[in-house]
Amino acid sequence: NAIICYVIAGGLMACAGVLYISQYGYIAPSTGLASSSFIMSAFLPMFIGTALAKYSNRNIGVIMGAIIQASLSSALVKLGASSSLNTVFNGAAVLLLLVYVSNSHKILIAKAHNIKKQKALAEIEQN
Repeated sequence: NAIICYVIAGGLMACAGVLYISQYGYIAPSTGLASSSFIMSAFLPMFIGTALAKYSNRNIGVIMGAIIQASLSSALVKLGASSSLNTVFNGAAVLLLLVYVSNSHKILIAKAHNIKKQKALAEIEQN
């Protein structure tokens, strides 16, 4: 299954390259981290979908994440922000979502502890 997925992905990338060259005539090679903004913009909907997976289907969460990310990027463009700021914003959003998702169980434990504490205080006040 994985090999078939890689073959299909490679074929689709080849088609995208042919379409790009037919429209623009050339592709400028880039090295280093020049394409990292594209990667971060692809990861952001995935992580938003993971964070929303507790409340809905994961696929719907990824679609909602893509809509949220496109809306936020459009809002930054409307505000006159540069593309560098958009990249920084996407990276910060990915970092915050990773911190939230990796620590969500600790947040739930803290909430449960606070609820038990409030119940104990309520019982003490009743007596």
